[in-house]
Amino acid sequence: MRMPTCATALLLSMVLMGQALALEPGTYEVTAKKLHLREGPGQEYASVCLLPAGESLYLWESEGDWALVDAGALSGYVHTDYLRLLEAAAEDPTPAPEPTYATVPVGPAEAAEGMVVSCSLNFRTAPDTAADLVEPLPYGTVVELIERHGDWYYISFNGIRGYVYAAFIRLPDENGLFSSRGQEVVALSRQYLGYRYRYGGSAPATGFDCGGFVRYVYAQFDCALPMGAGNQYRALGQKISRAELLPGDLVFFYGPGTGRIGHVGIYIGEGHFIHASRPGDVVRINTLESGYYLTHYYGAIAMNR
Repeated sequence: MRMPTCATALLLSMVLMGQALALEPGTYEVTAKKLHLREGPGQEYASVCLLPAGESLYLWESEGDWALVDAGALSGYVHTDYLRLLEAAAEDPTPAPEPTYATVPVGPAEAAEGMVVSCSLNFRTAPDTAADLVEPLPYGTVVELIERHGDWYYISFNGIRGYVYAAFIRLPDENGLFSSRGQEVVALSRQYLGYRYRYGGSAPATGFDCGGFVRYVYAQFDCALPMGAGNQYRALGQKISRAELLPGDLVFFYGPGTGRIGHVGIYIGEGHFIHASRPGDVVRINTLESGYYLTHYYGAIAMNR
């Protein structure tokens, strides 16, 4: 009998290892402190967003080191080394003990309402990052503040009570209004007028595409948007009409001939918006009333209420 060569044995072991490491479809949680959700199965692909530790996601399929997953409203690829399967609880007549969390001081909330200023704020069942997730709350969501629990607020949203991290809640001003960063966003975005368009670009040194430009500007205000116009529209909060637009809001457009979102810009007021226009062009200002942008307008999202 002919013995396999070292190369053949190595190839066979790699194939078997790949098969062994394939993950079954199901619900998993992120084990890394921060895990990139990418546009494709590899580190060379752009990051859509960062997923925090404990984030739950649904895995559809995996191949090698990468898995296709749904993370809330977003889809993309993550490295399988940083996933842990959330197993369904086995039937057991003995009830599981209630989870225990660190005791935190309780006091009155500073206001009756607060606004979410994280692009996706985890709404949990207890004031602890290990607590179960109720749902993610998008940027701009207004919630009822019931009590302050240390670094957390006990809140009510859509009739459900739970906890959110207080650092990502903006309180209203003395007139009961939520201060707007819109003009600051517009002022910063204007600094990049004339910067070149580059597909996949999201920094001044490389140039910008439309989603990368919006993402970069808002990153300067501690708001981490996902990559891509479509992902930004699906991931973010309050959808508004054109009549409700304020400076700093995001405006979205159909891609040519696709019937899907293909472009995004930042509204700057008086019917105008700033955007990374198209290949061969630059960051520029256009009016929403111009031919293409008028006929391809898709919708808008409130970002600074």
